[in-house]
Amino acid sequence: MLLFFIGAMIAAPDAAPSRDLQKPQAEKKICRKVETTSSRMTKRVCRTETEWTVEDKSATAADLKRLGAR
Repeated sequence: MLLFFIGAMIAAPDAAPSRDLQKPQAEKKICRKVETTSSRMTKRVCRTETEWTVEDKSATAADLKRLGAR
């Protein structure tokens, strides 16, 4: 009986962590230098690609709205 348990322990594969249980990787940050109106120095702003896309679209929409109001 004891030999059976020892054999079962040796034959059992190690419990390796599954890839499904690992944390998803965080999005890579992209840093840009942004000029502010109150300083000659640029400010470094880091955001994800998704956040930059949203920011760029909203800035473009605001520019178009401002130009259309003239």
